[in-house]
Amino acid sequence: MKKIEMCRQLDDVYRMDHAVTKAQKEILSAFGIEASHVKYKAACISSVMQEGTK
Repeated sequence: MKKIEMCRQLDDVYRMDHAVTKAQKEILSAFGIEASHVKYKAACISSVMQEGTK
């Protein structure tokens, strides 16, 4: 199983490295978390990281 990770792209924006897999979605759903929430939180983290580099 792959982990959910983010990396900084060439445009200095942090993005999820890979899409959330089916297995990850199943595990997340056991905790009441949807893949869309993970994507949203990744975008929030990216925004915070960008502000920290200004």
